[in-house]
Amino acid sequence: MRKDRTTRHMTETVKDTFKTLFSKLTLTIWCIATAGSTLAGPFGTFATMSLAERFFYWTTITTTSIILGYVAQALCRIVIGDRHDLQGKFIFGIVGTVLIATDVYLLARLFHPERPEAVTFANLLVWVGFVFFAVIAARAMLSEAISSSVQSEIEEQAPQVPSPAEQPMVPRLISRLPDGHHHEVLRLSANDHFVHVMADTGEHVLRMRMRDAVAEMDDVAGAMVHRSHWVACAAMQGLRTEGSKAFVVLKNGDHVPVSRNYRSTLEDMNLSPVSDAEAQPCAVSGR
Repeated sequence: MRKDRTTRHMTETVKDTFKTLFSKLTLTIWCIATAGSTLAGPFGTFATMSLAERFFYWTTITTTSIILGYVAQALCRIVIGDRHDLQGKFIFGIVGTVLIATDVYLLARLFHPERPEAVTFANLLVWVGFVFFAVIAARAMLSEAISSSVQSEIEEQAPQVPSPAEQPMVPRLISRLPDGHHHEVLRLSANDHFVHVMADTGEHVLRMRMRDAVAEMDDVAGAMVHRSHWVACAAMQGLRTEGSKAFVVLKNGDHVPVSRNYRSTLEDMNLSPVSDAEAQPCAVSGR
């Protein structure tokens, strides 16, 4: 049983890691790296290869390097877990550098068997390490910038806190729901140009932006747990983990996925862990 659970955890971690392999960001990095290397011809390839040969050579290297970067990330997540601190990034950088430098060294020997001294492994470790750590830093800064931008937009849309005498009895979003009864809103979920409002009386679909819906929750305490999901604090029953994935369990049984960018926020809230026996799975799509 324990072996099966470990195998399932490893499989889920690998799948979760590689799901962004064909994302716009990854493909953009691949295109820029391939085009730049082909035109620049580093490590003597400009003088020893034609344009077509350089394109094939550097396409092979950039493709295998990106794949090995994902392999390094999956290995680190399996061994040390989802660590986003400086030490975790450093370990990931070291593993990725060694894997990619070895790959580039072997490919260089394959394409240039007559020039074994063209590129030394030590030089490759330095160059690959510099580039790989730069990519890690750039991705971390971009992710932080995106999260901060989304949070800032939501905060900018939020109204000023009124005086106690002016505070509304219910959030403004309630007035958009079809009937006149007062509802308790449990969560909000974005789906294209619509927002799904899960209230204690059922689910309602509104045509509006997610950030506007969050702003109209007024003073109701809640948190973004995913770029597509907002959950009211009063609706949270606990936190459930399945391998590398995490879910907020609501009092109505819904399991709302938690993305890695927002996981630290929920951990700071000290939510009680929910076991398999206590949970009544009713998964909500991550969209």
